[in-house]
Amino acid sequence: QGIADTISRGTMEVHQTMIPRGFLGALDYNPYKYDLEKAKALLAEAGVTGDTTFNMVVWNSPPYTDFAQAIQATMASAGITLNLEVVDGKQWLTRYRNSDLDIWLGAWGPDYPDPHSNAKAFAVNAADAPDGSPGLADRFGWTNDEISKATMAAVRERDTATRQKMYEDIQRKPTLGSPFIYMFTDKRVVGIRSTVKAAVPGSTFADHPHRAVF
Repeated sequence: QGIADTISRGTMEVHQTMIPRGFLGALDYNPYKYDLEKAKALLAEAGVTGDTTFNMVVWNSPPYTDFAQAIQATMASAGITLNLEVVDGKQWLTRYRNSDLDIWLGAWGPDYPDPHSNAKAFAVNAADAPDGSPGLADRFGWTNDEISKATMAAVRERDTATRQKMYEDIQRKPTLGSPFIYMFTDKRVVGIRSTVKAAVPGSTFADHPHRAVF
């Protein structure tokens, strides 16, 4: 919340699930908050002692660098050293695609206005994908057969209410048990002249209904 209130300057809000607000199945579920003592207790419970160091790949562009420094300072307070590997956009993508990293700080957005766009990326393994293509789950070495199959069942469900409930249920488990830590969702700010009528921004950049604007 501190990063959203300060560094993002109102352009982002806390959102800790994979489907963004405004989409079918979006969930107001934010189980994580800053709790230093709990963090230290969990590290001790896991047997983490002494110097612990991770490297995080960061795109050399704001706000990624600013977010990374804030995360670095927060982890240091719990005794974790986080080295920042600040790279250009090409290296940033290459390292993620090759799984050549400890931690990758990045942004991900849907390609089309349907929850499956993000859900497939974060939860479906190549074995269940119709085209056999790897998603983020595969690239980061996470396999959960139950979640992967449930996500594919959700995209095939025709009843809207049932489908919504399926996505809501699916999101709780990856939020707590996957390698992904969801932090924010964008708050898009759109400036419209007073003479423009019937402008309604879409949920993604790909679905703005400009045909009705005059």
